[in-house]
Amino acid sequence: MVASITLGQRIEKSAEHPYGWKEVNAIAPDEVCVLYLGGDGAQEDRIANGYAKTVEDEIADALPEKVNYYSVKYDFAGHSKEIARKLNFLKHRATAVASKSTKYFIEVQASEYTLNPQYIDTLYRATLAPRISASDGTQKISAEEAARNIRKMTIVAHCHGGYVAHMLEKKMRAHMQELGYSPQDSKLICSQMLVVAHAPSCPLGMQKSSFYSFRSAYDAEGETGWNLLPHYIRKRKKEERFRFNGEETHNAEKIAQNRWFDLPASYLEKKRLFLIKQKHPWPNDEGPFMVNPKEHGDIRCGSKGQTQDGSMLLLFSRNVVLSGVINSLQQKEKFTPLPPINELILENGYGEESAERKVFNGKISAKFKQLTENGRNLIKEIIADYRQSGRSYRD
Repeated sequence: MVASITLGQRIEKSAEHPYGWKEVNAIAPDEVCVLYLGGDGAQEDRIANGYAKTVEDEIADALPEKVNYYSVKYDFAGHSKEIARKLNFLKHRATAVASKSTKYFIEVQASEYTLNPQYIDTLYRATLAPRISASDGTQKISAEEAARNIRKMTIVAHCHGGYVAHMLEKKMRAHMQELGYSPQDSKLICSQMLVVAHAPSCPLGMQKSSFYSFRSAYDAEGETGWNLLPHYIRKRKKEERFRFNGEETHNAEKIAQNRWFDLPASYLEKKRLFLIKQKHPWPNDEGPFMVNPKEHGDIRCGSKGQTQDGSMLLLFSRNVVLSGVINSLQQKEKFTPLPPINELILENGYGEESAERKVFNGKISAKFKQLTENGRNLIKEIIADYRQSGRSYRD
């Protein structure tokens, strides 16, 4: 048995398609669309359709014209997806603090099948390859046409979908080299691949695409890759649990020795990562011992019960998707490059910009500047904390 992937389009429900999701062989190379790469739980039509519905509900009413929404369904057939993701972290030095025995245990389980799962190639040939090549993938096209085609697709990912997006980019970069694109043209084309990733299970910062990630520290599922970040988060969460217990039991020693995990909302520029402490408050004041599944599963802008930071995080991710799709619709006679992140996060939409929207976007811009400064300070804190343990660090 070989792992496989099924590509599908969100459509109207019918007797033939009760979930409103229809299998398709490929996406047209010049079609403006959204492709949702869901988590590894997307193993049936209903769940695959649910991912596509989430993003359609968020952006469709704000678009000047209709676009199509696609998503994927996995059949892992015994494929060790967890090992594949861990190997990806190791390869890119995103688990620098893992022990040698842990690394060895992961590596000895590797196989070529694990390192290069066939379903990635299948999905690549159905989605990205026709956008940068002609003659069944054997001939390059003009760099401007390829960049415009890539820009017409906006990718949204969740958890394992981040790994899939990362692997698709690697496939595309290797394919461009085979086709004979110049390094400058390859860089241009790759930069137009927009990925909006919720809690992606992949290393961050080495992508050449416009790969933006959104995550909360109290998301207990997987790890987001900058080698020291998960290590720091685990340590600070443990410390916060001791502090909470100290407050509850009035233990002065524990209170003195342990800090609250006061993590300000941050944007880590080099990793293109938006990071907050938590999307949802702890239920019934149960404190940091509670692992809330909503931290991982809530990917909807405007869901009930979100913290202020959670609402901001998911608003920003929604705005990036919407701005990306609006930019995709501008790819008519000439190529219009993807805007930078400080513009993508702004409130965008159909119709003329109102005075209210200008004021709101001014607030978003000011908030983004603060998040960027917070991110710089957070990196300094993480590195200083690591060095305090007696270890040296070089980024």
